[in-house]
Amino acid sequence: MNTLEKLELLSENCSDRTELDRIIGQLLNITLINLGNRNRIS
Repeated sequence: MNTLEKLELLSENCSDRTELDRIIGQLLNITLINLGNRNRIS
């Protein structure tokens, strides 16, 4: 299951849009931090 499929599954099963937005925001933040750290190490 790829990331898009996981996000679609999460959105289908999350009844609270505010909570869904918060979760997606946290995932995006983690992704950007990881990308930044990876670029710094390279």
